[in-house]
Amino acid sequence: MSTVDGTVKKFDSDMFVQKPNLPHLNKNSIRPAIPHPIFKNIDFEQGLYFLYT
Repeated sequence: MSTVDGTVKKFDSDMFVQKPNLPHLNKNSIRPAIPHPIFKNIDFEQGLYFLYT
């Protein structure tokens, strides 16, 4: 996986009336308790990326 060229800018909290729900990307690992076809061809040693909001 590679990075994407770009610029990171901090949100100005004064712009919002209430706190927005921003996505959060996290890399983690899993170990399925039982085999399932959805995990076919998944390399669990690489880890998986999860997106939360």
